[in-house]
Amino acid sequence: MRRLPILILVAAACAQGPAEAPLPAGVPALYFAGDELGYLEPCGCTRPQLGGLERKGTTVAGGVLLEGGNLIDRPGRLAELKVETFLAALSEIGCRAMNVGERDLALGIDFLRSAAGLASFPLISANILAAPGKLAFAPFAEFEAGGERFRVVGALDPALAPAAAVGETEAAVRAALAGMAPNTRALLLFCGAEPGAVRLAAAFPELHAVCFAKSGGEPLVRSPRIFSPGDRSRWVIRLAPAPEVLEMAEGIPGHAGMRAALATYVRRLAEEDLLHRMNARAPPSGSGYAGDEACADCHLGAWRTHEGTRHRRAIASLAKTGREIDPDCVGCHVIGYGERTGFLSVDETPQLAMVGCEACHGAAADHLRGGAKPAKDPRASCRDCHNADTDPHFVFETRWERIRH
Repeated sequence: MRRLPILILVAAACAQGPAEAPLPAGVPALYFAGDELGYLEPCGCTRPQLGGLERKGTTVAGGVLLEGGNLIDRPGRLAELKVETFLAALSEIGCRAMNVGERDLALGIDFLRSAAGLASFPLISANILAAPGKLAFAPFAEFEAGGERFRVVGALDPALAPAAAVGETEAAVRAALAGMAPNTRALLLFCGAEPGAVRLAAAFPELHAVCFAKSGGEPLVRSPRIFSPGDRSRWVIRLAPAPEVLEMAEGIPGHAGMRAALATYVRRLAEEDLLHRMNARAPPSGSGYAGDEACADCHLGAWRTHEGTRHRRAIASLAKTGREIDPDCVGCHVIGYGERTGFLSVDETPQLAMVGCEACHGAAADHLRGGAKPAKDPRASCRDCHNADTDPHFVFETRWERIRH
């Protein structure tokens, strides 16, 4: 994964107005994060890997954390469980407000309102509507820190949620900023792209900072007032007083409270049996899975090569943390999860509890009965799991030498 410098300072600062005056000494640092996209921990088979609640908890300790929204990437029961985990965990590390993003909204307003009861901070949005003229969430949150008063406004670009009732952004922000007490620092959490953030910062010079969601994953400091922390908790931005990008890199000690939150998440996965519940029941295309031992009769040399590879032990890396029951993880560590004849669990289908022959070549039951060869393209199969996020430096030709058969 490409590494960014631990500290990025803006070289060309805009002329400072009242909204940009540095925070006085004694005020806790403000930390901005967002676009978690369901990543409670780093996910990948190469090192170093950035991110994770444990590192984030240690980094922001003693400061004020503001979440920009999009805790998850897609709806479903697993996403609901992750939102509940995030909200409880973020409450322990000084979060004061969370903007509701379009991906969060896919879980439904009723669920989000209910889940908010797990948090010590409010979910906010100045323009998501529960009904015509009625906001679904509080438009802003106010709090004091180090003798300074802050008002944090949340907003969503309506273009990102065309199926939802979302009001016009600028009018919503204007209404949310109205009636602020003197000397209040106004902050905006905006789920939207950089051009929208720039327009809002220009329209409201009273905003001390605008934190926006940026498509593309990596952080960006546009100016002393306008920035994006990137996605998946790989970075946070500290405003003290200029925006700094901090990597959630290996070597940052893990936060004990976040470890406990992750352990609770794994326990709930087991209690709800989500590994089985989320296992799609459609049959595989054209065949069923047979397991590696069935391949050895005719392909003994290839089978012996595979026996000595890390693919054979892929599930063991998950078992160390209890994630062999996590539907988000097992698909890249076993054969055929999500298909009727594929992996069910380590106990039920031990012959499929690995990245075996059929993970790369395709289901082979028909082939064993004299049918056609498995149809999956091994080269293309690699990129299903060794993708730009989990293994950004993957080169097929180089890795193939390790498993050539």
